[in-house]
Amino acid sequence: MVATSDIISIISNSACIRCGKHFKHPRVGKLYCSPKCKQFAYYHKDKIASHILAHKAQNETVKTLPIKEYAWYIRTCEFKYEWERLKRRQNSNYLVHEPGEDQRICDFEKLLPNYIKNLCLRKMPLESWAFFKVLYPDLNRQKFIKLNTALNNSFLDSLIPFPLKKTRNNLNPLQIQYNLHLSKIAAGKIKFI
Repeated sequence: MVATSDIISIISNSACIRCGKHFKHPRVGKLYCSPKCKQFAYYHKDKIASHILAHKAQNETVKTLPIKEYAWYIRTCEFKYEWERLKRRQNSNYLVHEPGEDQRICDFEKLLPNYIKNLCLRKMPLESWAFFKVLYPDLNRQKFIKLNTALNNSFLDSLIPFPLKKTRNNLNPLQIQYNLHLSKIAAGKIKFI
């Protein structure tokens, strides 16, 4: 039988397993940031064990995401871009505005909800869209779009797969979670229907 101390001596933690506080440097064999966290974990072993089992079960289940939702999101972005382009042409003194474009502007204004007209939408790849859908599964379309427009470009640009040779110490936690998300897609734990 393997002793707990043997396993702990192998683990290199970057955060306290109880409160999540990050260590300045990954610590080998240290699980807690303070005696208070260690004492709390000792007195709540059963609750922590049930939480870990529930978390493992949640990670093992296959999540399905509707591809129609992503298609709607992309189509809405394209409609918004086209509507903005036509409005700029209509208001410009230098660009030629064709008579048929007025009807297209009216059609886009009917198709696009009012809350979208004032937002700055950004197209996202399917993997990034799925990442936010998994993080916030209870958001409806309106709240989801508002969340994505609230994120700045540098934040969304950080959602890229990291090279395998790059060490995890140089990555921020978001990049690590995004790459775990990509590995779940590759393993078939996240499916698009």
